[in-house]
Order: sequence, then structure tokens, then C-alpha cells
Amino acid sequence: MILSPRGDAATTPTPALHLPGSGPRAGAALNLVVAVLALVGGVVGLVVEAFSGFTGVGERRGTTFPMWVVYAAMVALGAAALVVRARRAPWYRGWSMLEVLDRPDGIVLFAGRLGARHEGLAVRRGETVEIAAEHQLRTSYRYTVTAPSGSMTFTADGFVHKLTMQPLEELAGRHGITVR
Repeated sequence: MILSPRGDAATTPTPALHLPGSGPRAGAALNLVVAVLALVGGVVGLVVEAFSGFTGVGERRGTTFPMWVVYAAMVALGAAALVVRARRAPWYRGWSMLEVLDRPDGIVLFAGRLGARHEGLAVRRGETVEIAAEHQLRTSYRYTVTAPSGSMTFTADGFVHKLTMQPLEELAGRHGITVR
């Protein structure tokens, strides 16, 4: 939960710049399931290998290798996926590029990809916020959000031309904030 400068618990940020369509994507839950299955499968495989004296071998394209290496890789990949997920903010949604909190004196912009500890960008009445996207890879873009209070940069997948920022424009308009 985010705490405001006054110390009161704030509400959860809502999507402001996102891919059209509401609700969670099935892929987000699938990533968690795959990470947990890889972690558990790897641990079980390592335990079985330990009881058999690490004698299991696998063969791929004529190359023989010990199976415990495969199980250790499964554990490492599953654990890494869970760590990456844990570092994201609790309100993170893969389909949302920016989230926003409505405040009496303006708005606060967040990027769930930057984690829960990111303070966000405060944008006051009459100020301007600029959002730029630079093409990185095939479907990956580097987003830069700039406001008088600072800037934040993050990378995300998704086609820029498919994004909608209607929620951000509506909320910013109520506070007299310009979005470019």
C-alpha cells in the first residue's frame, strides 16, 4: 500500500495508460503457475536425484549430461521468476503502462514495473506531463514520463499505437493538467 506524504493509506493506483480491454490477462496467472511448477518440479527432481546418488543422465543430440543440472536450472529459473514478480508493485498489471492516483491537488503517476518503493511523479494543477515512447526491439518500447517533479523511465512490451490513455486524459483534464 502506498503512503501519502501525510501518512494516510492511499487507494490502489488505477490504470491510466494501458492496452484496451479491462481485467487481468490469462498470461499473468500462467506465468506464476509456470514459475511455481518449475520450482517445485526442480526441487522434487533434485531430491529424487539425491536419493539415487546423482546417477541420472539425460541425452540431447548425442550429448550426455547429468540430470541434476536440468533440475537445478529449473529451480533457478522458477526462483528468478518469483523474485521478479515479488519486486513489482502489488498493483502491477502487465497490460498497464502507467497507473494513477487522484489527489485533491493533482495526480500522482506510477509505473508498477518500477516496484512498490517508487514514489511516483506528482503532477499539480496547471502543470504538464509528457509521455514519450522510443522503439527498442520488435514489440518493446522505452517509455519516459516527464513532469515538473521529475521523470521516470521504464521498458515494456506492447504496441504503442494500441495503447489508450483515455483514463489519464480524463483525470488530468479534471485537474487542469495537460498531457502530451
